[in-house]
Amino acid sequence: NLTSLYASTGRDPRQLYLSCLSTTGYSLAGQAAYRRLADDKSLTALFAKLQSVTARLAHHFNQDPSKFEQSSEISWHQRLTQLADVKSGYEKELARESQVFRRLQEDWEFENWFEAIPQSFVLIDFLRYRHRTVSPSQTKRKFRIEERYVDFLARRDGSVTMIPLGNAIDLEQLISQFLSEVAFDSPSAAPHRETGMELHQRLWLPIENELNGTTNLLISADGAVGLLPFAALPIESERFLIEDYRIAHVPVPHLLPALVKGRDMRRVPEGALLLVGNVD
Repeated sequence: NLTSLYASTGRDPRQLYLSCLSTTGYSLAGQAAYRRLADDKSLTALFAKLQSVTARLAHHFNQDPSKFEQSSEISWHQRLTQLADVKSGYEKELARESQVFRRLQEDWEFENWFEAIPQSFVLIDFLRYRHRTVSPSQTKRKFRIEERYVDFLARRDGSVTMIPLGNAIDLEQLISQFLSEVAFDSPSAAPHRETGMELHQRLWLPIENELNGTTNLLISADGAVGLLPFAALPIESERFLIEDYRIAHVPVPHLLPALVKGRDMRRVPEGALLLVGNVD
């Protein structure tokens, strides 16, 4: 809902992006910590209880409230509150007993998160979301829902630019066509160049116009955009993105501080060279 509002009104996207950072990728960022927690034999029983109530909470959240209340003495919201309180209790107990879990539960200081973006880099973060707009009054549905993509450009100075990328289904069909043509065409074949140039116009050009000459890029992709080999995206008939940009990929922005900690992103370590050839 927030994404729909900001995308429609053009308001300052910084607060929206901070909200996205607090949720997107949290599960992936915490998986390793959860695995370490599950290996602690002294916490096995408590961790199993947390997993159980978390699964019950997720199941309840996806239930139809009206159908639930037909067969229950309490409301859907009351049951949701009960399960959330039980989950919170287990989390507090685990936080007292485990340093790993305590760190996982600590609130991220996202205002400082931008400092993890290296100097002279831009983070390009794609998000697939359900865009909601109010339906015309004569229709029965309150909202019209459309799957869309939006892109955030984040910089070390804390500035954020939001770029709406339009209908997700159309973009994903174009990506699928490009991947299919690249996979089956010979190197000298031209069809995938045409599709690639269409992708360049639809997906990359709006981003390029906001880069202001920055050529060092960190890309965190969502949905089918994650399947796209950005480096191979054509920008002219005989040129590709890799020729103009240094590109690195980040699984989720949540992991960025850990990935760049202690590394000088301005230079390649001596002897660090990967050569790949004759790949089918």
